[in-house]
Amino acid sequence: MKTLKTIILVGIILMMLGCSNTKSDSSAPVDSEKAAADNSAKQVSATSNNLKDIVGLMPRYTADYDITSSGQTQKMTMFLAPPKYATLITTQYGEVRSIFDGSSFVSCTSMQGAWQCFKMESETPQNLDTENSIKSGEAKTTYLGTCSKAGESGSSYEIEQAGEKSTVCYTKEGILLEIKSRDTLMTATKISRSVSDSEFTPPATPKDISSIGVPG
Repeated sequence: MKTLKTIILVGIILMMLGCSNTKSDSSAPVDSEKAAADNSAKQVSATSNNLKDIVGLMPRYTADYDITSSGQTQKMTMFLAPPKYATLITTQYGEVRSIFDGSSFVSCTSMQGAWQCFKMESETPQNLDTENSIKSGEAKTTYLGTCSKAGESGSSYEIEQAGEKSTVCYTKEGILLEIKSRDTLMTATKISRSVSDSEFTPPATPKDISSIGVPG
């Protein structure tokens, strides 16, 4: 149950990152080393402390996070190479990997060294909801000041939408350093501006469950 809650949180975080802002590039190859190098060389930054300018910026990076919820802490690694992203969570029972390849979502679990993966379609446009709310002003954002995590400096904001409040910390490149929401805190402990393309390859052939949907 704790792992499921963490995966749901990750989904919310990725929506806030505006990962689908790159959906128009989903058909373009993004896996070559040259593309990765070019992307790193073209890192862009927001020109102001306005969250509207930061949301949707999608640099390539790898980040380690501590996620604390209900008094328990888990470690997660997140890999972003737009339009792809992947996460790795290590639990006492094994590993959980989640991979989005630009059009479909794969969830994999490993117990006692045996991997099992499931694949389902993903409706990418839904991920734009939070980003669009911030850009349109529907979600109220307040600049709180500077913040610093994992040796990186950023800006902190409060986001209020539909009566719910959360606090985020981003670098001007769009790297998420921290997010606080209700009883959950996710804090970056290590940031790298490189990503291995192998992180987006499932560790086992996934079983396609798109036709049967996701259990409620």
